[in-house]
Amino acid sequence: MKIKTSHEPKGGLESVVFTDIILNLFIFFFVSFSLIYSLDYAKEEKIKVNLPKGEGEAMKKEISPLTLTVTEKKELYLNEERIKYKNIGEEIGPMLESRTDKTVFLNASKSLDYGFIVDILSTLHSSGARVLSLTVESKEE
Repeated sequence: MKIKTSHEPKGGLESVVFTDIILNLFIFFFVSFSLIYSLDYAKEEKIKVNLPKGEGEAMKKEISPLTLTVTEKKELYLNEERIKYKNIGEEIGPMLESRTDKTVFLNASKSLDYGFIVDILSTLHSSGARVLSLTVESKEE
């Protein structure tokens, strides 16, 4: 005699599996949101430090950049102060040494000789200028 056993396939998952999945999702989102909330930099307090007092000059802010203007008549102006062509290096060198930003802006008339402008750029570079910027006007169409 043969005993029949019924092996009917079950159509659904057990409730333990669902509970496991829900619990894992809950832990994931709980940890994620708490990390996001704790990394909000706007809510962080600044560190208070009692700095010692010292004597000396306060650092001067560099308000205006060095600008060298050359007119059509080959007149040179350093920040609106007239200088001689021979004294470019002597005038700009000490100013550049005291600055952290070693940029010089050159405003030159378009009618000037190319060689003259290159000579000025060379003198500025040898005086300590590390960034030489030629200023131009934009074309209007």
